[in-house]
Amino acid sequence: MLGVVDYGSGNFTSVCSALDHLGISYITIREAASLLDCSHVILPGVGAFHDCMNSLGQRGLQEPLRDMLKENVFFFLGICVGHQILADVGSEFKEGPGLGVIAGRTDRLSDENSRLPHVGWNELDLETITPI
Repeated sequence: MLGVVDYGSGNFTSVCSALDHLGISYITIREAASLLDCSHVILPGVGAFHDCMNSLGQRGLQEPLRDMLKENVFFFLGICVGHQILADVGSEFKEGPGLGVIAGRTDRLSDENSRLPHVGWNELDLETITPI
């Protein structure tokens, strides 16, 4: 079963509308026990790293989600901040812990020539990326 995490913010409604339009059945995940029914999980995004982590924590989803992701219990799609929180640490507005599924940091874009929030495609210069 496909589950869509509802942590009280993000683009939850948009993701559900897209799935409805495609005729794909899913369940809404608002508590940890619902994760056990899922073979696939979508964590919608839109919002701040710290707020997302707090909302997941308040709903008791943070630790079960992290543990199940580390154990590869289900296929996972994180959209925007839903993917960013997989990192060890995020520093969008203030530094705080992520789920720690992917080693590294999620940092706010600091290029003064880029419009924020950033939406769109860019070229990647692999020579300037700092390895983890």
